[in-house]
Amino acid sequence: MRGCRACIADQPDVVVECGTFRGGSARWFHALGLDVITIDVKSHPDATGDEITWIVGSSIDPAIVAQVAALTSGRRTMVVLDSDHSAKHVEAEIGAYAGLVTPGCHLVVEDGICRWMGWPNSPMDAIELLLVPD
Repeated sequence: MRGCRACIADQPDVVVECGTFRGGSARWFHALGLDVITIDVKSHPDATGDEITWIVGSSIDPAIVAQVAALTSGRRTMVVLDSDHSAKHVEAEIGAYAGLVTPGCHLVVEDGICRWMGWPNSPMDAIELLLVPD
């Protein structure tokens, strides 16, 4: 499962996931006993009846970022970015959510491998621009 080593090592209270897709990762994190806040531009058909916080909208919308910041305030927080894989969007997500990551926890940017799959402007471009030291 993606992010599992970081999640176990970090021991966060809450995981913020940008990019819900089918909700599998959100449910997996929740099954580990973590609170989960998951954000996607599409509503999830099974987003009721559980304790996961499902937010519909753009992960880089300032109102959503503020909502997530309020929900994570004072809590040990890990962030997983797995939504729009364009470099520009990932760059904006890193800028929006890096400050929410608790020292000792991880900001995980998924699918950097897209570059080697022939995708131009992949998450790896944002990773190198913002997270890899010169």
